Amino acid sequence: APAGELLAAASRMLPGMVVTKSMKEGEAVGVADVEAPASPSPAGGHSLPKSHTERMSVGALTSKINSKTKKGEADVKEHLAYAKRLGRLRRLYISAPTLSLGLLCVLGGAVLAQVVPRYGIVYYLAYAVCGLGVVPCLLSLLPTDRRAVPCFVCCAIFALVLIGAAQILSVLSLLKGAKEEPCDIAGVEVSCWNAVLSVVHAVYTGVCNIAAAVWLIFRFRQSSSSLLRTTWLVSGYFHLAVLPADLLKAIVGLADGYTEAAGNFLLVLKGTLVVAASLSPSFRIIVQGWLGSRGEASTAAAGVAQLLAGREVEEVLQAARRTFKYVPADKIYREDMADNKPNAALAKYAEEGLLGDVDAFVSHSWHDDPDEKWAAMQAWREDFKKMHRREPKLWIDKYCIDQDNIEESLACLPVYLSGCKDLVIFFGPTYLQRLWCLVEMFVFLEMGAAFSNLEVRLIRGKDDLLPLVQGFSPKDAKCFVEADTLKLQAVFEAGDHGSAGIKRLVRTVFIPRTTVFIVPTETEATEKVEGA
Repeated sequence: APAGELLAAASRMLPGMVVTKSMKEGEAVGVADVEAPASPSPAGGHSLPKSHTERMSVGALTSKINSKTKKGEADVKEHLAYAKRLGRLRRLYISAPTLSLGLLCVLGGAVLAQVVPRYGIVYYLAYAVCGLGVVPCLLSLLPTDRRAVPCFVCCAIFALVLIGAAQILSVLSLLKGAKEEPCDIAGVEVSCWNAVLSVVHAVYTGVCNIAAAVWLIFRFRQSSSSLLRTTWLVSGYFHLAVLPADLLKAIVGLADGYTEAAGNFLLVLKGTLVVAASLSPSFRIIVQGWLGSRGEASTAAAGVAQLLAGREVEEVLQAARRTFKYVPADKIYREDMADNKPNAALAKYAEEGLLGDVDAFVSHSWHDDPDEKWAAMQAWREDFKKMHRREPKLWIDKYCIDQDNIEESLACLPVYLSGCKDLVIFFGPTYLQRLWCLVEMFVFLEMGAAFSNLEVRLIRGKDDLLPLVQGFSPKDAKCFVEADTLKLQAVFEAGDHGSAGIKRLVRTVFIPRTTVFIVPTETEATEKVEGA
């Protein structure tokens, strides 16, 4: 790095060292003048600075800066490694029982259906169990499974095509039975209405299977989280489409006796259960949250692992170092902050940053009043300038995230947060409704930051904001895209927070700021969270 940049960084990062004018102007090339700090006197005050000027080479300054940066990165790496380990443990708690149950149901049901007489009550029961096995198999997958999800979908496509083709080909034997007198299906005498309906049912379900496979093929290039969501939707809508045909066949089957009707009603019950499970995101969150809530795997750090999206720690760190940026406060304009749409052109204002050298991560809601928020941001900026005599370096998503590679940027979010000294929250009426805002606050604290590094600035009066904190419900916090909502809800459910824990955290952070201007110490805040 140029000497001027190193010296400027040194003035910010080395406590007690004062950079002289000649250093700032870059006059010295091989050496830099650094005034020694005043030494404390026995009386507790400070004596005059030393009369001589100590000389420190740029190489020494570089060494000190790098050592501090490396220490910060080592802490980040330690937190990420711990989160990754707990994420794997939670993954085992979720996937082992669900995958075992799912495979047992699918394989066991398929084998049993082949060895028992066709269209008997046991045959229908085996067929229903085989279909139900899809749900626990899907429950064993997490949005971060970048390899397992595509592999599962490939198997699902193969199975759907195979079953669909088998059902369509079975029409030949069904037609033969429907033409005979009396009508029969696989040697079982049935009414001709039932025989004809069986032909139509086989064609219809076969086409539904092929259509579901085609849907998955066209969506296969999605990210793992989107592909998993699509697979759940395909499962739900496929069974929803087949459900009326199964119900009609069950009703018509009443004319042919108890076994035929009971068997088809079993299939109707199976379809209803699969539809309810597949189209209910809350069901997945509750079941996976309960399975993953055992022992050490339920700690908050496991939630951070969800954001890593299955990436290795070193991979995330390398990506974060390469993409970590900041925007100087004087490069931020009101009209850009008033527009809540992404704007890739704003990247030209961002500059490359060092982890640990950015002053604040700005957390805010793009749906709050832009004028009120802008006034609060400028007030904070002026306070910072009075204290530090320079413009603050800020991380703001609109400026610092690579709009062409959102997935990688989101995986690096824990590193971005820990690379900023403070988290500054501009708290307005819609802040608690935005799930991203809550995740930023949660991850910042979980990555080792103290409560004293979290600053809240109100953009409305306390009387307007206090009722919002008191009436806060985590289920009201959403993202603009439903897939992002599910992903971020999994971050909370992966840890020991859950909905109740996030509610406690919100009250701990915001109640003191909306009643009296008292910032709780880290110890007090921790006691409140644990005791609430």
